[in-house]
Amino acid sequence: MFFLNASTVVAGTLLLAVSPMAETLQFTPKASTTLVRTLDLKTSMTVETATIMFMDQEVEAGSGLVNSGTRQVRIVDELGKVEDGLVLDFVRTYEGILEESTSEGAGEGVEVRGADGEASDLEGQKVKFTWDAEEDDYVAEYVGEEDHGEDEWLGELTASLDMVNWLPDDEVEVGGKWEISLDELAPVLWYGGRLYPIQPDSDGGGREGMVAITVPNFGDTHVLSGSDGQIRLTLERVEEEGGGRIAFVTFELAGTVDQNLADAATAINEAKGDAQVFDAADQSIDMTGSGELRWNLETGQLVSLTLDVEQEIEENAEWSTSAHGMDLDISFNSSKNQSYQIELGYEQGESDK
Repeated sequence: MFFLNASTVVAGTLLLAVSPMAETLQFTPKASTTLVRTLDLKTSMTVETATIMFMDQEVEAGSGLVNSGTRQVRIVDELGKVEDGLVLDFVRTYEGILEESTSEGAGEGVEVRGADGEASDLEGQKVKFTWDAEEDDYVAEYVGEEDHGEDEWLGELTASLDMVNWLPDDEVEVGGKWEISLDELAPVLWYGGRLYPIQPDSDGGGREGMVAITVPNFGDTHVLSGSDGQIRLTLERVEEEGGGRIAFVTFELAGTVDQNLADAATAINEAKGDAQVFDAADQSIDMTGSGELRWNLETGQLVSLTLDVEQEIEENAEWSTSAHGMDLDISFNSSKNQSYQIELGYEQGESDK
């Protein structure tokens, strides 16, 4: 015989009241809807040391340079067909892309170039992304009546911007934790892919009697791979907000990325019309950071993401060139600090154009 007394009822009630509920964070796109995405990025870089060595001479190549930049992006995705949670096709309109940068403190003879308030060639363009099951990737093509840019750069664009790889594989309770590779930071740092297509150099080289040496910019490669670190995420809480249930996920990141960028840096040079081939191009990045991701549990879409990242970067490169009948072996070494403050915003709605 079993007896149920008052203390048993209270204990059972308390147990039910505090028992956490498992949540499912997953991307559930809907066909024939429109998603508006925005990026607000600020970055600051300080070059501690940068030198070039050739002909037994060490030449300053930007030590003391301080660069600050901003990037603002607004793109609109019109989703087409969706099957089993996979968007089979969509048209993306690049409504606004603006990048500005300022530099100061570079050594004498060092010229720094950047996109200073110039709009990207992609601005105003419409690009259709279609899923290719055989390639397991999207294929991009220009659509619309506007004058289009170069087709070859479409492969440099990132199709998926929904942060799906940041979600847990299984249900998670409030307080639950999971980890992803630090490599997954790349789609945030270079949001949307290469939005400013690389343009060929047109300066015609250096002055007569001078040797023109281009300092490599490893940031142009948009590569972040082979890290030994993780992004550690925690489901902090779930709240009602704007008529929906929003999951608040905090995260911290830490680790080191050691990568060989010789092939990637050489490809960038080829795109610029420069035949310079790197024999070595090594980059080591120590990074830390934190942020918050908000996910709408009812619509199955990202609401926002904020991120602060600090990086300590060491770079080394070696290459050979010929000038004025001489064969020159050149090496480049730099040490710099870089920070990012990033805000991503998402909403479902119509374009304002």
